[in-house]
Amino acid sequence: LADTFNSMADKIEQNIEKLRSVEKLRRELIANVSHDLRSPIASIQGFVDTILLKKEKLTEEQEVKYLEIIQQNTQNLSSLVNDLFELSKLEANPDQVQPEPLQIAELVQDIADKFRIIARDKNISINTIFSKNLPMVYADIRMTDRVFQNIIDNAIKYCDRGDTVTIELELQNQEVMVRIKDTGTGIASEALPYIFTRFYKSSNNAATKTNSTGLGLAIVKKIL
Repeated sequence: LADTFNSMADKIEQNIEKLRSVEKLRRELIANVSHDLRSPIASIQGFVDTILLKKEKLTEEQEVKYLEIIQQNTQNLSSLVNDLFELSKLEANPDQVQPEPLQIAELVQDIADKFRIIARDKNISINTIFSKNLPMVYADIRMTDRVFQNIIDNAIKYCDRGDTVTIELELQNQEVMVRIKDTGTGIASEALPYIFTRFYKSSNNAATKTNSTGLGLAIVKKIL
C-alpha cells in the first residue's frame, strides 16, 4: 500500500511538473507572438499615418517607398500567422499524417524548380542530384513538401550571391536518404542546439537581413 501511494505521489509530481512546463511554454509563446506581431503592426500604422498626414508634401517616390515597406510588413505578418496556424494544427492533431506511395525525386524536382525563380534573383544556384531508378517512398505528400520547402527557403535566406543549394537523394538500405546543403554562411556551433526552437533567430549578420518568422524549422521538426 505504501509503495502504491509513493508511486501515485511520484506520478502526481511528474504531472505537476509537466503542467508547469506547458504553462511556461505557453507564456513564452504568447510573449514571442506578441513581440513579433507588434513590430510589423507598429511599422504599418506609422507609415499609413505618415502617408495620410503628409500626403500633400510627399513626393511620388517617397509614397511608393512607404507603400513598399507597408507591403513587406503585411507579407511578414501573413507568413507569421500562416506558420502559427500550421504549428498549432500539428500540435493539436499529431495523427493527421496521411502517407501514400510517392516519387520523391519528382517532388524534389518540382520544389527545386519553384525555388529557382526566387534563387535566380539572388544569383544562387539550386542543384538536384539523384539517380533515375529510386524506388517509391511512403510518406505524406503535403507534409513532406512543407519540410523540403521550409529547409530550402531557409538555405536560400542564408546564402549570398554566387552560393549554391544542393538537394541530393541516395538509396541506402532500401531507404531514400535526403541531403540538403548549401555554401552559405553556415550555422554557428553555439546556435546549433536552438535552431529547431520556436521563434529562435540566430544573431549573425545574415539573420538580421532575413524576414524569418522563427517558426520554419520548428514546423520541420514537428512534422518529422
